[in-house]
Amino acid sequence: MLEETQSILRTSLIPKTGLKIYVFNGPTSEKLAQSIVNEDPKLFVKGSISWGKFEDGFPNIFIEGVKSIVGKHVIFVVSFLNHMELLSQLSGNFLIYLYFQ
Repeated sequence: MLEETQSILRTSLIPKTGLKIYVFNGPTSEKLAQSIVNEDPKLFVKGSISWGKFEDGFPNIFIEGVKSIVGKHVIFVVSFLNHMELLSQLSGNFLIYLYFQ
């Protein structure tokens, strides 16, 4: 199924529209996100998020180049296995969503 979808994207959408899909990731999902980008660098573009915390422990998240993804396709790769990072990753997902409003 994945190969079929990739084939459709490569043959129909990319040459005609220049489609790019931006791939962002949570702190523990870097390897998986990079493997997605490596599958087809013409289709996927790696986005960057700085994951920090304020003194009170609340997430301090900065999405680099966020204005360039407005109106674009975005994949957000996260892992919910570590409950300590759950709030940060959900906050990152929400921030990306806000820019599409």
